[in-house]
Amino acid sequence: MSGTDSKREGTSAESILSCELLSNGVTLINDYRPSADDVAVFLVVRRGSRNETPATAGLAHVLEHLFFDGTSTRSARQISEEFSRLAARSNAFTGVEMVAYHAYAPARLQLSGGRVADTLAPLAAIFSDMVLNSRLDPDEVAGELNIVLQEYASEMEDPEGWLGSAVHRVAWGGDQSLAWDPLGRVEVIRSLDRAHLAAYRDQFYLAGDMALVVSGGDRMGLSQAQELLGQLPSGSSIPSHPAPVLWGQGSAREVDIRSSSSPEEQCSFVVALPGCGWDEPEIYSTVMTAAVLGGSDASRLFQVVRQREKLAYGAYASHDSYQGTGVFMIDAATLPADAPRAVALCSAELRQLAHDGLAAEELELHQRSVYGAAVLSGLTAEQRAEHLAYRWARHQELQSPMAAAAPLLSVTPGEIQEVAGQLVAAIDDGLARLVMVSPVDLSRELELALREPQTVLGRGANRASA
Repeated sequence: MSGTDSKREGTSAESILSCELLSNGVTLINDYRPSADDVAVFLVVRRGSRNETPATAGLAHVLEHLFFDGTSTRSARQISEEFSRLAARSNAFTGVEMVAYHAYAPARLQLSGGRVADTLAPLAAIFSDMVLNSRLDPDEVAGELNIVLQEYASEMEDPEGWLGSAVHRVAWGGDQSLAWDPLGRVEVIRSLDRAHLAAYRDQFYLAGDMALVVSGGDRMGLSQAQELLGQLPSGSSIPSHPAPVLWGQGSAREVDIRSSSSPEEQCSFVVALPGCGWDEPEIYSTVMTAAVLGGSDASRLFQVVRQREKLAYGAYASHDSYQGTGVFMIDAATLPADAPRAVALCSAELRQLAHDGLAAEELELHQRSVYGAAVLSGLTAEQRAEHLAYRWARHQELQSPMAAAAPLLSVTPGEIQEVAGQLVAAIDDGLARLVMVSPVDLSRELELALREPQTVLGRGANRASA
């Protein structure tokens, strides 16, 4: 099912999935499950930080904040109170490829006197009002900019937050849109005013780039959605294929030297390698390679780095994908003295996977784990709505989490070995990137351990024998 089809329906034992277009081009997606007691609403804009420029980096995120600060008919407090009155959990997020405003609530509320109230229509009405009638009050803008800057500071203070942001800078770098955090750039955020934000909204919040996604025990009728969102201006500002990005246009490494009050100071590191886009055929084998290498407690890195060597609480591999590109990551946190050995062990495991491959039984174990996670990710209306929102934003077929994960079960051991070989080649060709938070700069030692793991592991064995 395509997000641009006028209407298509598919049925399963529990759900009826449909996709329709409003007259102005807004997409309406219903994932109706009559037996469900919950309902989720996602109002999605197919525009994220990847569609920004160095001069506008942060506008999407700031505007997302300001939509909660009041409209011509509701104050910020009234918006919050109405969500609470509907027993809803509401929020929003700005990602690389989309912005989403969302709420999750019981599909129906039991009121006094035996009355029952549906929650879907009023939830959707709040989001419609926020997008169409936001006041963007200058005083609220100034205050919210401070909130966004505090959010940015809080994320950068957290080692995991800093590492996640730094990975993008080293992986892509330069003035490419993937090089900055979706939170934005501090210098841009500080320079914004109401005029910037209003112009951004008017230019990019267009009907052709927006979808209303509903999942759970109620559904939104086409006429209802038309009444709520039919006033959005028609058109689209988002190209189907964003400008390509190039790997490794920034620094090869970033190190944040910081001390901790803990007696057990840690070196947290991420090794970043070129991955693939969600629109590329090798996406399934790449995801499964990450699962085999470091996706669970049964993975190779966890079993070696934690269970056998006892060097870290955990060692992991993961893959983030965007249109046309991606990043494969290996990460762990350990004592600074143990960090080179931990990296060497990770590199050695990856190289062994590339050289020797793996048995079908090992792959099946991880396929079951990944597919099981997909099943669990589709249990609530909120999870299903978010899943469909991402697929719509990516122009992918609309299908359940289980159906979307099914191709992972067809990945072969040979495909895993091929992806591992490509990752090893990237290391040997100097394409690996490193970010770390540590009390001392160990970047040279970790890069050596990545390129020549046996050299580092041999030193450890020699010291142990001595």
